Amino acid sequence: MRRALLRVLGGALLFAAAAAVGAGIASRMAPRELHEAVEAALSRALGAPVRVASARLLVSHPRVFGIPDLAIQAEGLEAYGEGEAAALRAERIDAPLDPVSLLSGRIRFASLGLDRVRLALVRERDGRFEPPLLSPGLESPAVVLGRLFATGLPAPMIEVRSGSLLVVDRAAQVAGAPARYEAEDLEILLRERRWLEPGRLVVSGRLRNPGRPPARFSIESVASDDGLPSFELAATDFPLDRLRPASEALAAGLSVEGVVSGTLGLSHPADAATALALDVRVEGARFETPDSEPIRIGSVGFDGTLRLESGATRIEPGATLRADGLDLAIEAELRGGIRPDVTLRFAVSLGVLEERGLATLGAWLPSRARGGLDRAGRSLSRGRLADVSLSGNATLERIEEVFEGGGGLLPEGVTLAARIEDLVLEPEIDDPVVASSGFARLSGPDTLEVSGLEGRVGETALPRLELRFEGISHLLRAASAPVPEVSPLPGLHVLQELLAPDQSEESSLHWSSLELEADWLLHPVFFRPVHELRARLAPIAGGVRIERAEGTFGGVPIRVTGLIETGTPGRAELEVHASEASLREAATSAGAVARGRFRIERPPAPGLALRAIGAGFDVSGTRLLLFDARGETDAPGRTGGDARLDLGRNDAVPAEIHVELSQARVSDVLALLSDDPVEASGALDLSARLRGELRPGVDPLRSLDGTIHVNAAHGELGIELPVLLAIAKASTTFNPFGSARGIRFEEIDAELSLEGGLLSTQRSITLESPDLRLALSGEIDLRETPSRLEAVVGCFFLRPLDQLIGWIPVVSRIVLGPDRSLFGTWFELRGSWESPTAGLIPAKTVALGPATFLIEDVPAFVRRGILAVQEALSGPAPSPPAVASPAAGAVLPGGGS
Repeated sequence: MRRALLRVLGGALLFAAAAAVGAGIASRMAPRELHEAVEAALSRALGAPVRVASARLLVSHPRVFGIPDLAIQAEGLEAYGEGEAAALRAERIDAPLDPVSLLSGRIRFASLGLDRVRLALVRERDGRFEPPLLSPGLESPAVVLGRLFATGLPAPMIEVRSGSLLVVDRAAQVAGAPARYEAEDLEILLRERRWLEPGRLVVSGRLRNPGRPPARFSIESVASDDGLPSFELAATDFPLDRLRPASEALAAGLSVEGVVSGTLGLSHPADAATALALDVRVEGARFETPDSEPIRIGSVGFDGTLRLESGATRIEPGATLRADGLDLAIEAELRGGIRPDVTLRFAVSLGVLEERGLATLGAWLPSRARGGLDRAGRSLSRGRLADVSLSGNATLERIEEVFEGGGGLLPEGVTLAARIEDLVLEPEIDDPVVASSGFARLSGPDTLEVSGLEGRVGETALPRLELRFEGISHLLRAASAPVPEVSPLPGLHVLQELLAPDQSEESSLHWSSLELEADWLLHPVFFRPVHELRARLAPIAGGVRIERAEGTFGGVPIRVTGLIETGTPGRAELEVHASEASLREAATSAGAVARGRFRIERPPAPGLALRAIGAGFDVSGTRLLLFDARGETDAPGRTGGDARLDLGRNDAVPAEIHVELSQARVSDVLALLSDDPVEASGALDLSARLRGELRPGVDPLRSLDGTIHVNAAHGELGIELPVLLAIAKASTTFNPFGSARGIRFEEIDAELSLEGGLLSTQRSITLESPDLRLALSGEIDLRETPSRLEAVVGCFFLRPLDQLIGWIPVVSRIVLGPDRSLFGTWFELRGSWESPTAGLIPAKTVALGPATFLIEDVPAFVRRGILAVQEALSGPAPSPPAVASPAAGAVLPGGGS
């Protein structure tokens, strides 16, 4: 033990003596020899010829074993590459000497410290740097640092306390000149590997930006025993446009703008692929290629790891992309280099997406890809999607084509899916459309599938939607004319309730088909007009089947088939096919909503029940015109008319209606009005002009006003008709019909007035018969249930004798009187329309001839009725007598007792 200790002490003393001798030799070197020795040592250390303006040797007092510390201090250092200009300059260098190197007398530095360094590098067009220094060619920082740590440093520690860097890149042109990069305030610390510490490089500085504040950056690299060193770059407010050469290497002509802050870490584990960890944020990002529109993103950040393997690049699970408030989880793999034919496999999850995010995604798309989404986006007032995902496989060429708006919505093999939780669209002409639940999937360039979509329009529930849409990309790319501004149509719901108040399954079978031909139709769910629409619909139990629907939307031909079931809950199954646009969308005038014709067919039914009705329609603003309406029945007769409706109110529909019925059978008309019609014959014409407000639940005869004209000819009315039956029962003596089962007529003529639910004779109803003449004047109050009747009927007999006397004009006037009858009876009608009661009107004496009698104590409505009948039979009547004095002798034609 003692002997070993003596050996150690002896070696130390020998080392100290040798070091002292070497130090003494070095200290006695001449200044010129010292200058040359310093230049030679620095040239070996830096790997390039070095010149110094001056050099001196600094000797300190001995501290260990009596060995003094020696250091070289040089000023005006210049290092040269292959050119004549100095590539590296330093105003001062401090280089303490390694005491061990003094044993051999060859100078080796313990460390190098440089002040106010200026380094200039030139990247040639072939990618090589001048001077080459540590890297003979264009290599990754990790490879350069790996070689540096592996081959050993010029000194165990190299420190640049202040400096600047200029890189001139002749391989990249900016405004016709080589790109220039300048860094200032550089601080560099480089340490070689020690016993317990790996080699390490730390760099910090600022990158100059013309016209903008400098961008701070830092670099740290740590050597690895079993692989390439790690590398981490941190930057703050670094301008992306300074990386144009790198972006163009990814894609020709790619322009990237914005300011980036964050970190980039590169590691090379021996047993795994190279990992690139990114945690960066870009403000004011803008991406553009020569063939595409720019994409602008206000703020975008990425946090994740890329694995760089031989022939493949992967984004590891767990990576996130944050852009303008959107959080996207990303996983991807690219096998092969960045080439058009290389396939990218990816999966992106957005989680929850609300209306702001939907607007953001739409804003990212080029205008050619947005197409018809713009109008829908403007109508979106609230939106929430969940479980949003985008996944699949596609080549980079197809992805670029789609993004530029020329390859459909998505590449083939890519799917976009989402669960709908809450979407609210507010169209301009209808109530809000609310989608409360459902699932949507967009597959490839053209296929959209929607399942289980539930919602409502206003307060009306929509049927549960199952939809498959093929060719949807054609709609979004279609050239379209400006959409006309239209007014809201709240009256549509009122009209629908008026036409179909009963939504039961049975009511849907009351028609057999609907055919629609529209020049254009603007529906709120379409956001623009459908032109040249041709559709055929048929009823099913509780709903309707769309057998055929074809038209053009934005110039794109579309075809729809499917079914819609109403009820609770309803269901809709639709298939839509769109093909490539063949023409530009036709323009429509301002306020135009729809124009065309429709035809509704119903199952066969007897009588005047319509088996088909057709009409033209025109909706402009809030006005709906129905014109050239025609009805078809299995019975004789023609039905037609027109109407003008105002759909601007949500409680009623103001209307003007004209209806015509010609050459119909009287029996069919009575059957249409009554569940238990009487027997009748003859032909009938009817014309009605009405106006007023149509309200749900209100009988139109109570809410419309106007005139109705009825004319029947050459037929017979059964005695079972309530009015005739009441007259027949009024008196056995004066029964005008005797034992006959009905009354023949040559003509019945009626002009009626409808006002405020009161149907009255505008001119007395007259019946001309071979047996008698009958005239009626009165009114029916339709506001009461049952309807109340008040009327006066005049019956005049002996028609053949009347005709004979009537051939002699003077005798006719003297004998028959103004009613042109020899004998007459007057009846008063009261009560309900279904079962009125009739009574003889009393008369006391014959006053002025065979055709007159004197009225006493007659009600006012009876006197009015008699005067109206008199006017109908003989022309305008004279002024009626004073109602207050029946004793004054009001004289009326006719007779009876």
